[in-house]
Amino acid sequence: MFFSILFFVLFFILTLQTDAEVFRYTDKEGTIHLSDTPLHSGYRRIDLNIPNRINKKTIILDKGPKIFNGYYFSEEIESAAYKYDIEPELITAIITAESNFNPNATSPTGAMGLMQLMPKTALTYMVENPYNPQQNLEGGIRYLRTLLRMFNGDLRLAIAAYNAGENSVKRYNGIPPFPETEGFVKKVISIYDTLMKKEKKVYRFISSDGIITFTDYPYN
Repeated sequence: MFFSILFFVLFFILTLQTDAEVFRYTDKEGTIHLSDTPLHSGYRRIDLNIPNRINKKTIILDKGPKIFNGYYFSEEIESAAYKYDIEPELITAIITAESNFNPNATSPTGAMGLMQLMPKTALTYMVENPYNPQQNLEGGIRYLRTLLRMFNGDLRLAIAAYNAGENSVKRYNGIPPFPETEGFVKKVISIYDTLMKKEKKVYRFISSDGIITFTDYPYN
């Protein structure tokens, strides 16, 4: 499963009002606002086309989107995560395992930057400078998105393919029996699970003109 819990919250909301659209805005303090009406130009509509194969979880309204923003580049990660419908926690876990947030990291095999892009991957996803954090994130997340689609949302297979290549995963019809890859998958999953356990409350407000807003910050 690679959709953020945010989409499960919104799925629950839209079951109450099927014609509604939901818009999302993150302010300078990192507060997340969800509304059925864009209150200003900073709001962006959220795509709620959730595949039927995704397991819909029961939602408790005070358990909201879990955004981990205790690392460097959290704003860039969150922005790219929602652009490509990938949980920011997953991206954070991969970066931690790959480079520990060192944008200048280079592996003995030639992998570069935050998400340790190989030269061929960087070229495929049009990353001109793999040591540029924003470019590296864009290319790495697009690659991860491709892998998640390729392996039908199987998180472990996508992570294994990120480390060992998609052809190796296909050849072994599962996680390749390489100590490095097996260790990488376990490490990423462990970090990811830890981040996903961090929860925030979501507050719901209805203005005098009927506009519904969801936010992780309680207004006075």
